[in-house]
Amino acid sequence: MRFSSGEEIWEYATGPEGIETYVVAFDGKGVVRSALQVLTEDNIHRLIPGKTTREETRSLFGRPGDVYEMNESETWEWRFKPLGFAPEILVVSFASDGLVSGVTRVPESFGGGRRGRR
Repeated sequence: MRFSSGEEIWEYATGPEGIETYVVAFDGKGVVRSALQVLTEDNIHRLIPGKTTREETRSLFGRPGDVYEMNESETWEWRFKPLGFAPEILVVSFASDGLVSGVTRVPESFGGGRRGRR
C-alpha cells in the first residue's frame, strides 16, 4: 500500500496455512522504518467487541487466512502460534455493522491440516 507521502507498507503473510504475518513499513525514500510480526497477543488484546472495525482488524493482523459469511455476519480466521509452539486459530466475528462482535481462540488439532473443513 502506498500513501500520498510516499510511504509504503508491505505485507508478507505466510497464510492461509502459515502462522506468521509480517508488515514492513518504508519511508518516502524506500528505507525500512519497521518490520513487525503482527499476529501477536498484544494485537489480540486491542480487539474490542462493539468498537473495533473490519478495517482496524485488517490493519492489526493483515489479511485473514479464511473468510466466512453467514446470517449477515462475517468471520475471519488466522493461524498463529502465540507462544511459539502450540498452533491456534484466531477467530474474529463481525456484526452486520462491521464491528467486531466476538474474538475466539481455538487450539488447532494436531495430526493434519485444515483441508476438508471448509
